[in-house]
Amino acid sequence: MKRRLGRRPGGGFTLIELLISIALMMVLIMAVTMIFVNTTEVVAIQQARMTVYTNARYALDIMENDLLGAFGLNAPPQPGKSTGGPGGTSGGEASCSGLGATPNNGAGRPQRIASACS
Repeated sequence: MKRRLGRRPGGGFTLIELLISIALMMVLIMAVTMIFVNTTEVVAIQQARMTVYTNARYALDIMENDLLGAFGLNAPPQPGKSTGGPGGTSGGEASCSGLGATPNNGAGRPQRIASACS
């Protein structure tokens, strides 16, 4: 029977082969761990950034509503004042509800003015 070069009859791995495979596995595990850590940090940063942007958007929406309300630009439609629908007035006619062509009192509520309909 001929003996193969470099192999023992038992057919196992040599100590050098085992050490090299362990070193390669450690390098691979360290690379995967570094990728995982970096990805986790990026996700945490993006979540914090998203939270900041969401809070900023909410604050700007509140400020927009407050500023529009201060100038009376977002006042709700007033009863008796319509743009030509059924039961309303059309065009430039004033309504006779006592609230036609109402100035704003600064708090977003119309002031009652004297009407020519009485």
